[in-house]
Amino acid sequence: MNPKLKRNAVLVCLSVAALANFIHTALKAPSVQKFYRYDTPAFYNEAFFDEGRYPDLFLRLAIREKEVMLPRESRTYASYPSFGRDEEDGNPFDARYFKENNYVRYFEEYASSVTVDKNLPFGEEVEAALKPALGRFSDFGIANDMLRYSFPLNQEKIQQATAFWYYWYYHSFAEENPGEPGSFPKIRIALEGLTEAERLVALWDENENLYLMAEPVAEELGLLSPGGDS
Repeated sequence: MNPKLKRNAVLVCLSVAALANFIHTALKAPSVQKFYRYDTPAFYNEAFFDEGRYPDLFLRLAIREKEVMLPRESRTYASYPSFGRDEEDGNPFDARYFKENNYVRYFEEYASSVTVDKNLPFGEEVEAALKPALGRFSDFGIANDMLRYSFPLNQEKIQQATAFWYYWYYHSFAEENPGEPGSFPKIRIALEGLTEAERLVALWDENENLYLMAEPVAEELGLLSPGGDS
């Protein structure tokens, strides 16, 4: 074939392929990836709340200039019974290490400051303490992705602090089965007074459902002990 004709044939084929790809993308993209258009720049868009998407973006905004009160400080893995047993059958892992520490590390990183009040409800106590007031909390969506990708906040030099373990626990191990053990955790926020308050209170239950509220709301619910931090 004449080299010039061959080159033209190649160009025609490439043009047809590009056009076909463009048409396919235009037809399929809306069903694969939702596009957002913002009239003003926004870190967190109101559409995300309606869809339960990216709750960690709102959380970052809510705490970045706040002091956050927590029920516990972080603990190293060496303080858990499964430490040093990695070579045993089943490679034992104490899930409390993630459940009790990952939110602490998150608030230490992204809040303006944190304080600890060990009289705050913790773990199993949280569900009972907040059950009468659940209607005051808005459901911002699941925390699974936020917790899965929080491994860089864990500075321990152990295998349980690596991306693999976080991915395994917060993706493969969890199941989306609301109300049952092992279900994806939720982020619930009491919006009343959240912007005005200088201090916020963060609690989470055994399933890592997070509850964030302004200090006055926590006081009204009887969650804070007299005398402040301890």
